[in-house]
Amino acid sequence: MNDVSAFDIPAAHDGQALAPMIKLAQEGVTLMEEIEGIEQLLKLKTGRLHELRMTIIPEAMAAVGLDEFKMPDGKSVKVETFVQGSIPKDEERRKEAFATLNSYGGEELIRTLVSLSFGKSEHNVALSLAADIRKAGFEPILDETVHPQTLMAFVREKLAAGEDIEPAKLGCFVGRKASFTVPKEPKAKKGKA
Repeated sequence: MNDVSAFDIPAAHDGQALAPMIKLAQEGVTLMEEIEGIEQLLKLKTGRLHELRMTIIPEAMAAVGLDEFKMPDGKSVKVETFVQGSIPKDEERRKEAFATLNSYGGEELIRTLVSLSFGKSEHNVALSLAADIRKAGFEPILDETVHPQTLMAFVREKLAAGEDIEPAKLGCFVGRKASFTVPKEPKAKKGKA
């Protein structure tokens, strides 16, 4: 590929022949710069919206004792509690999370995964070991887990019931966030032609 600048045009090309390519390249550079600017603006606006939804509006509404209100233009704002998280990966925190979950009556949420690794030629052996894994000489890997959605639903349930729990010990964060509802514009009725 040739590197051509406006000041270094090969003899085989004149300025007229390269003009369309230069124009296209300039358009490409301009678009690239505009997109980078829009992405930066989007990042700033997304950050501000997050701050409004997660901190500023929930705190302001709590200060006046509101969970929901409607604006004069029909749009509404509602602040609700949310739960986010999953069982921690760190072994110590993981053990504590499972013990805490058991103490809250959530032992039925825990799933135990047993997995074995077999070589390509051991497919039939894998199928026949369903009844007695250890007897066959394989060492299973046990892993306890709780699906994040199940865990978050459990925490929401306990909080809704007014139980005194510590979500952080389960790897969960509980907060309040604002959501906005914009009424849909009524559809124009089609007239008879």
